[in-house]
Amino acid sequence: MMMHHSTLAKALLTTALTSLLVPVAMAQEAENPLDDADLVEPLNIHHHATGDAYVSGDGKVVWATSNRRGYTPFIVTWTKEDGTQYVGGPTGIWHVGNIYDVNRDGSVAVASLYANGHNGAWRYTEDGGWSELVMLEDYANAYAYGVNADGSVVVGRVDRSSPGQDPTLSPSIAYQSAFRWVEGEGMQDIGNLGGSFAYAYGVNDAGDVVVGDSGLSTGQTRAFRWVEGEGMQDLGTLAGGDYSWAKAVNADGSVVVGRSEVTVPDPSANPIEISEVATQRHAFRWVEGEGMTDLGTVGGPYKGSSAEDVNGDGSVVVGIVDTLNGSRAFHWHEEDGLTELGVLEGGSWSYAFSVSDDGNVVVGYGDSIDGNRAFVWGGGPVLDLQNTTTQIGTNAQEQANAMSDLGQSAEGILGNELTPGMGGQSGGVVSTQGGAARVPYALRFTLGTSGGDGTGATVGGVSAALALEDSNLVLGGYLGLANEDGDLAGLDVDGTLVAGGLWLRGNPHGAGLTWKIGASHIGGDVNILRDASLSSTEAGLGSSKLAATSLQAEIGYGMDRGSMRLTPFAALRHTDVSRDGYTESNGVTFPLTYDDYDQSWTVARLGVHADMAAGPRGQLRLSGGLDVDLDRSTNPVTGTSAVPGMTTFSVAGAQVTHETRGFANAQYVHSLGNGMAFDVSLGVTQSAYGGGAVVTGGIGLQMHF
Repeated sequence: MMMHHSTLAKALLTTALTSLLVPVAMAQEAENPLDDADLVEPLNIHHHATGDAYVSGDGKVVWATSNRRGYTPFIVTWTKEDGTQYVGGPTGIWHVGNIYDVNRDGSVAVASLYANGHNGAWRYTEDGGWSELVMLEDYANAYAYGVNADGSVVVGRVDRSSPGQDPTLSPSIAYQSAFRWVEGEGMQDIGNLGGSFAYAYGVNDAGDVVVGDSGLSTGQTRAFRWVEGEGMQDLGTLAGGDYSWAKAVNADGSVVVGRSEVTVPDPSANPIEISEVATQRHAFRWVEGEGMTDLGTVGGPYKGSSAEDVNGDGSVVVGIVDTLNGSRAFHWHEEDGLTELGVLEGGSWSYAFSVSDDGNVVVGYGDSIDGNRAFVWGGGPVLDLQNTTTQIGTNAQEQANAMSDLGQSAEGILGNELTPGMGGQSGGVVSTQGGAARVPYALRFTLGTSGGDGTGATVGGVSAALALEDSNLVLGGYLGLANEDGDLAGLDVDGTLVAGGLWLRGNPHGAGLTWKIGASHIGGDVNILRDASLSSTEAGLGSSKLAATSLQAEIGYGMDRGSMRLTPFAALRHTDVSRDGYTESNGVTFPLTYDDYDQSWTVARLGVHADMAAGPRGQLRLSGGLDVDLDRSTNPVTGTSAVPGMTTFSVAGAQVTHETRGFANAQYVHSLGNGMAFDVSLGVTQSAYGGGAVVTGGIGLQMHF
């Protein structure tokens, strides 16, 4: 197989590496031009026109190269565990060239590099680094095109000079031979079919079957299949053709695919004169013991097609087919025949170059409204691979951010603190004489909202407070419903959450030492939408459970200054948030599975309350201060998918940019008499993530008994 080991193969020519490459171009002289600051997650990999990227068969390792004018090309790998790592080329050798294939687990890569005055076939292993494959005697250049599943066999071509000539003295090349290199054994010329050239493109999993094309002594080109111990076999052509080319072989070597000339009626001739014929190139599938089969075309025999890859058991073939509307990627199955896959949004053509071992996932590239892009197909529409990976990354990151917002909502629940007071007044009451003893309990019905950084929550509920007689304590609680409505880039969250809290306040009217301890919780079932705002992506929807718990302790000291009471305070908050793992269940082609997710933080709050009368019936409380992060654990969002290159993913939430943040709140309470009052509040908190401020607001109706 030419491309099963690197599932994206040539399809990723159009989807890799800008963010990996830019830092390197500015530091070419360094031994390792990537430092910790440059390491990126795979979802930040973008298109670079001169870069090649290849993904291992298990989807866990990305290999990439780039040629930059004026610089030695560099080579990098990406894994979930290690991020982006600089590999580079052979030590101390100036080189240009490209990675051409990667084995199944990503531990071995093969490349063709120009170094030491010639093009050489090179192989990289984790243990041994780069090594130039031992060449046949008297060679000029060599190119490595394919590697088997375990990385022990490499195939390609070698350019050989005339026998006896020194290749350094004569640039002329007499012929080109296909080779097979085996670890521990070296290079083997597998010959040709009698002509002057042979190219080896694909190798099966075991490494004992090689396919490609070779010239004949009569001048034609034929697809070949070479089997260890048996030699090279001419696979022939379709009916009437003289030329054929093999591109890939299945896992056990029994099925070969490529393209072949075929004879068709000459469309310019009189239909009655059927003896007049023309040739066209059609995709073929050759099966051991059965021979070559024409896979057909779309729109009649005059259109061409080419098979580029075959799956593990040989039952699925992918490639390119000509249609009345241009070239299209195709998927062929032995039961369903040839199916055109379509194009990306705004596109006019598409090519398929690789298929997964099970035949369910096809990758290729085509044009789109966003330019030339790699695509992935899994039975539905073709999807823009770059937009899909960007969408998944953005969605995962915004999930992390939304969880932080949920934790802030849990913290805000205890802001619904209520103190029984005379005439419906609450908060810091100027008079401290006997309020709690005469009015032992109170209720407050509230409706509040919060929003910022693209998320928002609407909360409605009731607070209750009971003054504990003879103890100067108030026990309070809150119960409500919250609608979490996140509308972020790549993410929508919608669900009704149950919110609750319980607190105990010492010296509730605050003259002298005052303190408070409390706990709150918010949680419930939500739907999480991965939106499809980027072109040629699909919207995944899943159901999960969100929860956030906050524990808080506060101590302050109230001091009267004329008609105002100032209460400096210090508080400590610890908050945990979590989301249950879930799998998208709305029938998308590539549903994502998210692992359980949690994060936590501990914050110190330093501030001051200022309570004052506002007219004969009003009471105003102003608060302000700073929040300081003492500890913050923001775990990455992880999961799995069938998207090539993203069989596993790990995406960090936004980095905290404000470990120290300001806040300001205001609340006005207006007494209506007879123990009734209404209140309005407004709060602004600086975002920890550097975005816009989080703004909260609410109204309430109080009844004091």
